[in-house]
Amino acid sequence: ANLTNTNFSGSNLRKANLESATLNKTKLSKTLLQAANLKGSHLSNLNLKNLNLKAANFEKAQISKVNFENAHVEKSIFFKTHILDTTFKGAQLIQANFSDAILAHVNLHDANLTMSRIQNTRLSKNILTNVNLHQSTIIKTDLSKATLEETDFSNAVFADVLFIGSTLTLANFEQA
Repeated sequence: ANLTNTNFSGSNLRKANLESATLNKTKLSKTLLQAANLKGSHLSNLNLKNLNLKAANFEKAQISKVNFENAHVEKSIFFKTHILDTTFKGAQLIQANFSDAILAHVNLHDANLTMSRIQNTRLSKNILTNVNLHQSTIIKTDLSKATLEETDFSNAVFADVLFIGSTLTLANFEQA
Protein backbone atom coordinates (compact mmCIF):
# COMPACT_ATOMS: atom_id res chain seq x y z
CA ALA A 1 0.00 0.00 0.00
CA ASN A 2 1.24 3.47 -0.81
CA LEU A 3 0.57 5.61 2.27
CA THR A 4 2.54 8.67 1.11
CA ASN A 5 1.30 11.89 2.74
CA THR A 6 -1.43 10.00 4.62
CA ASN A 7 -2.40 11.48 8.00
CA PHE A 8 -2.53 8.87 10.78
CA SER A 9 -1.88 11.39 13.60
CA GLY A 10 -3.35 10.20 16.88
CA SER A 11 -4.35 6.80 15.44
CA ASN A 12 -4.05 3.42 17.13
CA LEU A 13 -2.07 1.26 14.70
CA ARG A 14 -1.07 -1.28 17.35
CA LYS A 15 -0.33 -4.62 15.64
CA ALA A 16 -1.19 -3.06 12.26
CA ASN A 17 -0.02 -5.01 9.24
CA LEU A 18 1.88 -2.47 7.13
CA GLU A 19 4.07 -5.07 5.41
CA SER A 20 5.67 -3.76 2.20
CA ALA A 21 3.92 -0.40 2.63
CA THR A 22 5.42 2.89 1.47
CA LEU A 23 5.33 5.55 4.16
CA ASN A 24 6.81 8.78 2.80
CA LYS A 25 5.99 12.05 4.55
CA THR A 26 3.21 10.16 6.34
CA LYS A 27 1.96 12.03 9.40
CA LEU A 28 2.25 9.83 12.47
CA SER A 29 2.42 12.19 15.48
CA LYS A 30 0.91 10.68 18.64
CA THR A 31 0.29 7.41 16.77
CA LEU A 32 0.58 4.07 18.58
CA LEU A 33 2.63 1.66 16.44
CA GLN A 34 3.41 -0.95 19.09
CA ALA A 35 4.02 -4.40 17.53
CA ALA A 36 3.29 -3.04 14.05
CA ASN A 37 4.45 -5.18 11.14
CA LEU A 38 6.56 -2.97 8.85
CA LYS A 39 8.45 -5.85 7.25
CA GLY A 40 9.76 -4.91 3.80
CA SER A 41 8.33 -1.40 4.08
CA HIS A 42 9.86 1.78 2.71
CA LEU A 43 9.93 4.48 5.38
CA SER A 44 11.23 7.92 4.44
CA ASN A 45 10.93 11.49 5.64
CA LEU A 46 9.05 10.47 8.79
CA ASN A 47 8.91 11.93 12.28
CA LEU A 48 8.53 9.09 14.81
CA LYS A 49 9.81 11.19 17.71
CA ASN A 50 8.55 9.99 21.10
CA LEU A 51 6.32 7.29 19.55
CA ASN A 52 5.70 3.82 20.97
CA LEU A 53 7.09 1.29 18.48
CA LYS A 54 7.82 -1.47 21.01
CA ALA A 55 8.18 -4.88 19.35
CA ALA A 56 7.71 -3.44 15.86
CA ASN A 57 9.01 -5.53 12.98
CA PHE A 58 11.22 -3.56 10.55
CA GLU A 59 12.75 -6.69 8.97
CA LYS A 60 14.11 -6.00 5.46
CA ALA A 61 12.74 -2.45 5.58
CA GLN A 62 14.35 0.51 3.82
CA ILE A 63 14.55 3.41 6.30
CA SER A 64 15.74 6.83 5.16
CA LYS A 65 15.57 10.25 6.83
CA VAL A 66 13.46 9.04 9.75
CA ASN A 67 13.48 10.66 13.17
CA PHE A 68 13.26 8.05 15.97
CA GLU A 69 14.39 10.57 18.62
CA ASN A 70 13.33 9.45 22.11
CA ALA A 71 11.08 6.78 20.58
CA HIS A 72 10.35 3.53 22.42
CA VAL A 73 11.58 0.81 20.07
CA GLU A 74 12.34 -1.91 22.62
CA LYS A 75 12.41 -5.51 21.35
CA SER A 76 12.03 -4.32 17.75
CA ILE A 77 13.48 -6.23 14.82
CA PHE A 78 15.76 -4.51 12.30
CA PHE A 79 16.99 -7.77 10.71
CA LYS A 80 18.45 -7.13 7.21
CA THR A 81 17.23 -3.53 7.40
CA HIS A 82 18.96 -0.69 5.53
CA ILE A 83 18.97 2.52 7.56
CA LEU A 84 20.27 5.78 6.04
CA ASP A 85 20.42 9.40 7.29
CA THR A 86 18.34 8.57 10.36
CA THR A 87 18.46 9.53 14.02
CA PHE A 88 17.80 7.32 17.03
CA LYS A 89 19.01 10.02 19.44
CA GLY A 90 17.84 9.10 22.95
CA ALA A 91 15.78 6.18 21.63
CA GLN A 92 15.03 3.16 23.82
CA LEU A 93 16.22 0.19 21.77
CA ILE A 94 16.57 -2.33 24.61
CA GLN A 95 16.76 -5.91 23.26
CA ALA A 96 16.51 -4.70 19.66
CA ASN A 97 17.86 -6.93 16.90
CA PHE A 98 20.08 -5.24 14.30
CA SER A 99 21.47 -8.46 12.79
CA ASP A 100 22.56 -8.26 9.13
CA ALA A 101 21.59 -4.57 9.07
CA ILE A 102 23.38 -1.77 7.26
CA LEU A 103 23.42 1.65 8.94
CA ALA A 104 24.91 4.69 7.20
CA HIS A 105 24.94 8.25 8.51
CA VAL A 106 22.94 7.21 11.57
CA ASN A 107 22.96 9.09 14.87
CA LEU A 108 22.56 6.85 17.93
CA HIS A 109 23.69 9.49 20.48
CA ASP A 110 22.28 8.73 23.96
CA ALA A 111 20.42 5.64 22.65
CA ASN A 112 19.87 2.69 24.98
CA LEU A 113 20.70 -0.61 23.27
CA THR A 114 21.07 -2.68 26.43
CA MET A 115 20.93 -6.43 25.71
CA SER A 116 20.62 -5.86 21.96
CA ARG A 117 21.87 -8.20 19.24
CA ILE A 118 24.18 -6.68 16.64
CA GLN A 119 25.54 -9.35 14.32
CA ASN A 120 26.94 -9.10 10.78
CA THR A 121 26.10 -5.40 10.95
CA ARG A 122 27.74 -2.43 9.26
CA LEU A 123 27.95 0.46 11.71
CA SER A 124 31.07 2.13 10.34
CA LYS A 125 31.24 5.94 10.29
CA ASN A 126 28.15 6.34 12.50
CA ILE A 127 27.72 8.34 15.70
CA LEU A 128 27.37 6.17 18.81
CA THR A 129 28.31 8.66 21.54
CA ASN A 130 27.11 7.96 25.07
CA VAL A 131 25.28 4.84 23.84
CA ASN A 132 24.40 2.09 26.31
CA LEU A 133 25.36 -1.30 24.86
CA HIS A 134 25.53 -3.01 28.28
CA GLN A 135 25.14 -6.80 27.98
CA SER A 136 24.73 -6.60 24.21
CA THR A 137 25.98 -9.25 21.80
CA ILE A 138 28.17 -7.74 19.09
CA ILE A 139 29.46 -10.27 16.56
CA LYS A 140 31.06 -9.87 13.11
CA THR A 141 30.27 -6.16 13.16
CA ASP A 142 32.10 -3.28 11.49
CA LEU A 143 32.47 -0.27 13.79
CA SER A 144 35.37 1.21 11.80
CA LYS A 145 35.66 5.00 11.90
CA ALA A 146 32.64 5.19 14.21
CA THR A 147 32.46 7.77 16.98
CA LEU A 148 32.07 5.70 20.16
CA GLU A 149 32.94 8.28 22.82
CA GLU A 150 31.57 7.52 26.31
CA THR A 151 29.82 4.40 25.00
CA ASP A 152 29.10 1.68 27.56
CA PHE A 153 30.14 -1.77 26.33
CA SER A 154 30.23 -3.23 29.87
CA ASN A 155 29.42 -6.93 30.05
CA ALA A 156 28.98 -7.04 26.25
CA VAL A 157 29.94 -10.14 24.28
CA PHE A 158 32.31 -9.45 21.36
CA ALA A 159 33.53 -11.66 18.52
CA ASP A 160 35.19 -10.52 15.30
CA VAL A 161 34.43 -6.79 15.69
CA LEU A 162 36.34 -4.11 13.74
CA PHE A 163 37.20 -0.86 15.52
CA ILE A 164 39.76 0.41 12.96
CA GLY A 165 40.02 4.21 13.12
CA SER A 166 37.19 4.51 15.67
CA THR A 167 37.13 7.11 18.43
CA LEU A 168 36.80 5.28 21.75
CA THR A 169 37.46 8.12 24.23
CA LEU A 170 36.06 7.23 27.67
CA ALA A 171 34.35 4.09 26.31
CA ASN A 172 33.65 1.49 29.01
CA PHE A 173 34.67 -2.11 28.24
CA GLU A 174 34.47 -3.35 31.83
CA GLN A 175 33.94 -7.12 31.96
CA ALA A 176 33.38 -7.25 28.21
